[in-house]
Amino acid sequence: MSGSVLTGRLVRRTRVSRVLAVSALAAFSLLVTALPSQSAEGDGTVSAWGTNASGQLGDGTNVAHFTAAPVLNLGPVREIAGGRDFAFALKTDQTVASWGINDGGQLGDGTFTNRSLPVAVSGLTGIVEIAAGHYHSLAANAAGSVFAWGKNINGQLGDGTTTRRSRPVAVGAGTLPAVRLLAGGRDHSLALTNTGTVWAWGSNAFGQIGDGTTKRRLRRRGKPLTRMPMSRRSAASTSPMGFNWPRGGWGRIRPTPLPGSGPSTLMGRRRMPGATTGRMTDSSSA
Repeated sequence: MSGSVLTGRLVRRTRVSRVLAVSALAAFSLLVTALPSQSAEGDGTVSAWGTNASGQLGDGTNVAHFTAAPVLNLGPVREIAGGRDFAFALKTDQTVASWGINDGGQLGDGTFTNRSLPVAVSGLTGIVEIAAGHYHSLAANAAGSVFAWGKNINGQLGDGTTTRRSRPVAVGAGTLPAVRLLAGGRDHSLALTNTGTVWAWGSNAFGQIGDGTTKRRLRRRGKPLTRMPMSRRSAASTSPMGFNWPRGGWGRIRPTPLPGSGPSTLMGRRRMPGATTGRMTDSSSA
């Protein structure tokens, strides 16, 4: 993009950074920009503004900003995601960095200490997709394996427990097919697989798992997921209140087939309003 700046009688032409991604959270915002000369999608620089009580702006302070300021010590990124008072970024080297509140281990650095500067998420390499819930985090690698960390009171990490995790743990214990897209709700998680099915786990108090029930299940560790049929461009949600991709807000960690009724459309990689992940997409494309 370019812009014009009026200076008396002169008009000075300026070059404006391209916006690669945005993410709006509870009380702060994230932006990824790149200079016009940077053609690669992964050359982004992250800025943040809003409340900063937990260090979620990533500038090394707890001082709120009312305009965008750079997130420090981060480097180039390709995608951003944010939860409630924390954020994380997928870097160009396919590692993940996080910052902000960490009371549930949602930063994934092996501690429960808040961070006002980005820290590396422990043990993650080859990551290609990230997503955030309110209090937990999700990532998938190039092979389609999914990892989760953070609060887990309703099984939203998908590891067959309700134990919070300060480091990433594998989701599904080998039962989850390869994944290409993730989404996190308040206390539940969703994954779109390469075979065109959607899997869900975690809280189900409002039917957000989409299996036609509101029943919480915390049995059968190692098989924590609920499977939903999905075409390449749409999926079936059988509960009247259903799950809403990708928002949500309570536990099933057991596989349950869905009845085949009550379709609601979920459009491929399109981010619906309120998404917590940061890739920009064109919602007008077919």
